Amino acid sequence: MARMANVGWVLLISLGGTLSAQAPTVLNLDDAVKSAVEHNLSLQRTAWGLEAKKRQADNAWSVLIPSTSFTAGLSRANQTVTALGTEANTTWAYSESAGLSLSISASILAQLQQVKLNYQSGQLTYDLAKRALEKNVRLAYSSLLLEEENLTITRETLARREQSLADARTKYKVGLASDLDVLSAQVSVETLKPSLQRLEVSHSNDMGQLKALLGLPLEKDIALEGDLNTEVEKTLNLAAAVPGVSPDVRQAELSVEASQWSLQAAQWSVWVPTLSLGWTTAPGVQLKDGATWADSSGALSIRLSYSLDSFLPWTQGQEKLIEAQESVTTNHSVLEEAKTTSALKRENAFRLIRQAVQSLETQGLNVQLAQKTYDMTLDAYHRGTKDLLALQNAAGDLSQARYDLLSQRYTLISTVLDLEYELNVPFGTLWGGKK
Repeated sequence: MARMANVGWVLLISLGGTLSAQAPTVLNLDDAVKSAVEHNLSLQRTAWGLEAKKRQADNAWSVLIPSTSFTAGLSRANQTVTALGTEANTTWAYSESAGLSLSISASILAQLQQVKLNYQSGQLTYDLAKRALEKNVRLAYSSLLLEEENLTITRETLARREQSLADARTKYKVGLASDLDVLSAQVSVETLKPSLQRLEVSHSNDMGQLKALLGLPLEKDIALEGDLNTEVEKTLNLAAAVPGVSPDVRQAELSVEASQWSLQAAQWSVWVPTLSLGWTTAPGVQLKDGATWADSSGALSIRLSYSLDSFLPWTQGQEKLIEAQESVTTNHSVLEEAKTTSALKRENAFRLIRQAVQSLETQGLNVQLAQKTYDMTLDAYHRGTKDLLALQNAAGDLSQARYDLLSQRYTLISTVLDLEYELNVPFGTLWGGKK
């Protein structure tokens, strides 16, 4: 008996551990965003690229470090020439040389600024990738909540239809319903089951996509906290929509600034001469008695060079200058287009948000009407004054009204997310949360 009791405890503990391992991890929206920022692989690669650009910016000043060199060696001529002819040479000579060289041009300043702008562009790229990721996570999270609500509605509809089928069979047995009523109820049940299965498959696939965004293992079981039944539209605060520079406009501004410095560098390289500094020393000595060190080939040099080809219109320097000017003009055009597009996005978002809020008020009344109609139809069905078809239609109208309300709320949430992204404000600002 004691042995069986021990086995029972082992089985109980093992079963408890299995159930505990299968319990899903509950995530709220903030947890999901935090997980994505920490574990998303695409964002990590962007961060690595930013680190590389930061390293390049930190080391950009190295172009002002002179180039250095040092050599040393022994040599011996095979023969020496004397007044009496040639003879074998047995004297070794030791020599060494060292040198410093530096070329300074006005374009170096523009190159340093370009490296700095390149790092700023990388920082902006990372920030935009992070915001886009957070936006996508919030959209995916809300979309899954909508799917779960749809699944709940569909399952409730299926349960009602199964109950209607059971009622029809009961009434058929006592002669209060025809076999057509039973068949109709059964068909109604069976046609809904494939729809429910498709919704479940779609939900599983979308949940996998969310796990990939969050950087979580696909086999990890998670559950989402919250639902779309909360009337978030009542907390909407459009007055908090302080205009800011949109991400696309900011990126276009950086492109303009970078192209202007590229033009400056091209102009300096064409019109400003280059200064070259150099210093070399090459002492040497023959390894024999009385030999002395000599530095006959060492020198200090200062040169100023200027390319006369720059005055010719078909040269490479002039072509680079023209291309740089064209790049500035093009990027200015892109910037103006980005500003116009951003303004249109904001206006459209404001209109869609106001429309969604008004639509939610109407759809809320539709849900109340559909619920009351269903309750009255159900009561009439039980009293025998309404048939099964009328009850099924009322149930379908109720389910559709509930789903339309939730779908419109999701549309409102996604549009507010788009507007917050375009305004470049923290997500949640327009809900009266973050300021």
